[in-house]
Amino acid sequence: MAALDIERFSRQLVLGEIGAAGQARLEAARVRVDAPSGGAGLAAETARRYLAAAGVQVVDGACELVFTASEVAGPAEAMLAGAALAADAMKRVLGVGAPLEALP
Repeated sequence: MAALDIERFSRQLVLGEIGAAGQARLEAARVRVDAPSGGAGLAAETARRYLAAAGVQVVDGACELVFTASEVAGPAEAMLAGAALAADAMKRVLGVGAPLEALP
């Protein structure tokens, strides 16, 4: 891992749930987040940003892991739904059962 990546992901690297091996899995993962319509678009964009910040490759094309954002009522709910969707995606990539929190 490059020095810049170590600095960028330093908080994740020290977590027992992630560590260096988990960070390598996150960086190798390819995830697509779909938004069917309306308010789900903001939730999906929030999830994409969280995942990209964690080092996950967020793609538009075909991939193994596809998550769909659900319809939400307003922007605040969309942000929370997107953070929860990103946390679910990361748990699936990492293969952990323990809850991961995506904090805004």
